[in-house]
Amino acid sequence: MNYISRIRNRNYRITLSETVSGEIIAEINGKKIPVTIQRKNGDGVCLAQVGNQFFEIDMTKNDTDYLLHYRGEITRVSVEDEYLSQFKKFTNHASKQQMQKELTAPMPGLVVTIEAKAGQQVRQGDGLIVFEAMKMENELKAPFDATIKEIKVSEKQAVDKDQLLIVFN
Repeated sequence: MNYISRIRNRNYRITLSETVSGEIIAEINGKKIPVTIQRKNGDGVCLAQVGNQFFEIDMTKNDTDYLLHYRGEITRVSVEDEYLSQFKKFTNHASKQQMQKELTAPMPGLVVTIEAKAGQQVRQGDGLIVFEAMKMENELKAPFDATIKEIKVSEKQAVDKDQLLIVFN
């Protein structure tokens, strides 16, 4: 599994893999490090072994990040799947779509399912299309409140980046 983590304004590329014996190996920015994490007592306290060092960390999760409490300091750590991170970069053009009153494909992919119909009123954030790209399914959502004028694609259709998917009134 590949992740992008942000700690103190620095990004780290993390790849996690498991050995035959069950040991987790973390590759952080290309450097392999054995990591073992065990929860204590079912709460947020964890015993972590990173390489040859041991840490007792109280770990909590809020809506977006992990908060690591260690030796009186709190460190905020965001962890995001690498593919989702890349997908978000491509979908960061909602304001352009809002002005144009249309939804376009954020990257090349496949329309898996269409969750809306022409004439349907939608609210910002409503799911419209399940879209597969880079082996991940993601739901494309309404960028604003509108009525769907026309759906320009069909299920199981391959689409190109910026291809028109839905036109709004």
